[in-house]
Amino acid sequence: LAVQLAFTMFLLSKKELLTSLASGFSMQFLWLHVAGAMMGQVMALCAAIVSLLYLFEQRLLKQKRLKALRSSVAIPALDLLARIHMVCLWTGFWFLTLTLGSGMIFNSGTLTSSNYLMIGKIVWAFGIWSFYLSLLIARKVFAITMGSLAKLSLLGFCFLSVAFYGFLFTH
Repeated sequence: LAVQLAFTMFLLSKKELLTSLASGFSMQFLWLHVAGAMMGQVMALCAAIVSLLYLFEQRLLKQKRLKALRSSVAIPALDLLARIHMVCLWTGFWFLTLTLGSGMIFNSGTLTSSNYLMIGKIVWAFGIWSFYLSLLIARKVFAITMGSLAKLSLLGFCFLSVAFYGFLFTH
């Protein structure tokens, strides 16, 4: 994440890149897009970390080894980890929604059929957004277990990480 943040700040510091990206469009949508993307990824990272903690603690609990670990390390209870995880998922989902919306506004009128790499990135981003939406719906409507949600959340973070590296190939 630190490398991603540094690379993004480097790209944004290049005035000629910014002017070519934002010709005719308001720069506020670019900054909104970048900030939303970064916050969405930070929240997805937090959800992934909480997922790992949840799965680790759940495994220790099933093996009846949690008591020994709790005496030396303060691990939050499973229900607290589940609540934190849901807050991270919902917050990250809204930031991803903001990112998609601002990206559509920022790119309106600039996409052509010859820019297939950018179109591919948009399709991938919409797919990730749909994946996170399906996770939230599955938890709320179909009541999937928190263990399954944690595993799928880790998978979603991997998908989201790949989306950033797609940016490198579109510019």
